[in-house]
Amino acid sequence: MVATIVKPYELMVVQVLPEATQLRKIEKKSLVTYFNVGEPKNQSTYGESPKIQFNDVFIELNSIPYQVEKARNLLSEPEKDQLIISLKIDESVKMGLVNDIESQLKKVNALKILYNTFKYQI
Repeated sequence: MVATIVKPYELMVVQVLPEATQLRKIEKKSLVTYFNVGEPKNQSTYGESPKIQFNDVFIELNSIPYQVEKARNLLSEPEKDQLIISLKIDESVKMGLVNDIESQLKKVNALKILYNTFKYQI
């Protein structure tokens, strides 16, 4: 039996998420690994360019595969291929960075990707 404690982390990037009209709820949240992308809140220390946050730290683009594998290793063997990557990306982030992140995820066959948004209010 494996038990884990989910430590809430402090969001270190500014995010205004795009709106969506169709949403689907994830039933098993333990399968989800979160990456947050946006301008750092503390720009005097980290600069103004968008950063990738994984848990409590900023990571470089090329370390995404390592972080995904690390998250996979925390899951049970049958769940490892069910890992879901959640990307919370500020709406001002350029698509080039989003494409680069997706390319890094493809390297480790992390193809189940969801994009977090705000629910569109009609």
